Amino acid sequence: PASRTRFVMLNSNWVEDLEDAAGVAQRRRMRSFGYGNQQLNWLAGEALKFEETGWAVVLAAHVPPVAEYDATCRDEAVLRGILTAYVEGSAYSGTYGTEGNWDYVSVSCDYSNGNRAQIMGFFAGHAHKDTLDVSTYAYPVLTITSDADLSYDENEETRVMGTDKEHAIDIVTIDRENGTVHLTRLGVGADRSYSLRGQEGDFNLADPGSSDWINGSRLNSSA
Repeated sequence: PASRTRFVMLNSNWVEDLEDAAGVAQRRRMRSFGYGNQQLNWLAGEALKFEETGWAVVLAAHVPPVAEYDATCRDEAVLRGILTAYVEGSAYSGTYGTEGNWDYVSVSCDYSNGNRAQIMGFFAGHAHKDTLDVSTYAYPVLTITSDADLSYDENEETRVMGTDKEHAIDIVTIDRENGTVHLTRLGVGADRSYSLRGQEGDFNLADPGSSDWINGSRLNSSA
């Protein structure tokens, strides 16, 4: 609270709890990606609600909210709709699935009034490679490569057990005064850095009126 930064951790592997007579789960979380109606309405109506100005919010989940994964993450388009409306200060209504089914989602939200926080970034994994997108969506989306040496990036450095190249860990530093986010890499890979896009509202951040991203880059490498 002292830093006025809220962390929202989302479960992108939510499924209905359903077991057969023997107690065996009928819906496998690791093979079904999605957020669910209750969680998305909680995000839209509670997690993104702020009683005062000057706050920042950091979002994280396993699956990044990018169109590339819409075919495998059921209601991800609804999540993007919520976040886009939030940044823009507009209203959004979206659904997924068929009403009455376990995976049905229906969300309506309106951010045209009230306090909104600056979205510092949406941090995720799933891609098994380092990515940084500061231009496609209304908020930055980042993924980190697999720490377990299961990278899908053929250009990634070779892991060397027992050395500082064994891991891939990012230390994230948010500089609210200058409106920048820095990721310092421990292990294989490179440091990354980006400046925040201006969003309507009082966020107590640098250049709040800017409509462009500034210096969205992966240092010493390509995003």
